[in-house]
Amino acid sequence: MKSLCYYDHKNAYRVLDEYKFGNIPFIRHILTVKNLTSMEKNELKTGMEILENIKNSSDDRLITIYEFKKPTEQEDGYVDMEMHITLTNTYIEEEMLIDPAVVCYNKESIANIFEDNLEIIDVLDNLRLNKQKIEDLPRITLIKRNNPETGLTYISLNSEILWLLKKIREDNNLINNEVNVNIRNAYNGEIKYIKENILSVSLEKESAEDAFIESNFEYYGINRDIIDNISALIEDINHNLDSLYKLGMVYPNLNEVDIVFSVKDRIWKLININKIGMLKYEQGKYIDEWESIPYAFSMIYKVSSELDVKEYNKKELESFQSKIQNILHEENII
Repeated sequence: MKSLCYYDHKNAYRVLDEYKFGNIPFIRHILTVKNLTSMEKNELKTGMEILENIKNSSDDRLITIYEFKKPTEQEDGYVDMEMHITLTNTYIEEEMLIDPAVVCYNKESIANIFEDNLEIIDVLDNLRLNKQKIEDLPRITLIKRNNPETGLTYISLNSEILWLLKKIREDNNLINNEVNVNIRNAYNGEIKYIKENILSVSLEKESAEDAFIESNFEYYGINRDIIDNISALIEDINHNLDSLYKLGMVYPNLNEVDIVFSVKDRIWKLININKIGMLKYEQGKYIDEWESIPYAFSMIYKVSSELDVKEYNKKELESFQSKIQNILHEENII
């Protein structure tokens, strides 16, 4: 298993060539203060305190934090945590060298002109005359698919650039006949409408429609890799909420994208520190009053200054359980 680095803006993971303690894979989340509002910076500051508390805890029900670095205006920070599997589908991208000759198109014809009105033939001529380098082209992203009939195939998300790469490959002008690409897994059903591999295209005034469904970032399907463990989800998250409460923390809004399955502990855990609220600490103990609450949550819901945390967590968990049941039913999992 390889370490991964998570990029929030893409809901995607990239393979990371690092390990903890010699050979233990982990997941890194990037932390940044660049372009944040003052409110968001204060929220991140609270998040750093939460990370410190969780890191110093010996409770295995909480996500294991190996290391974190606070971000500055000049440099991003990070938090390195235990390896886990997400409840919802996510991309895992990896850089790789591949022969473009074996890559499939995602459509049967492509436009003969780019969006900036540059003709694709002119770009090809520039590449052949060394007026433009292969490295200057946008790096293409490929979807990896295992097809029972055709075997392992790679499908490009950018057919125009792939066409150029294939032409240069035919000219024998690629080193070792390979080019750098990003490869990622496909969502369930994302490419099921491709009936056969498309290895050649025609140039037309307008591009054909994609032969498969692009992912919708507004929709997160359940990750089929962890279906066998789904029955323990609610009980594990309930324990997680109790463990957080003992550290003076409350999770105001449970969401499926914030839940992961721990590889080492084989239980479900919560990971999003930006959704954790802090309780007040008085006379050596935490009391059921907010010290801080995630700003986004407070803007959506009216939250009282005093709360019964156990009753609050119970209602939130019941609401989340109902939501998960609906999702599982819609996806024909139950």
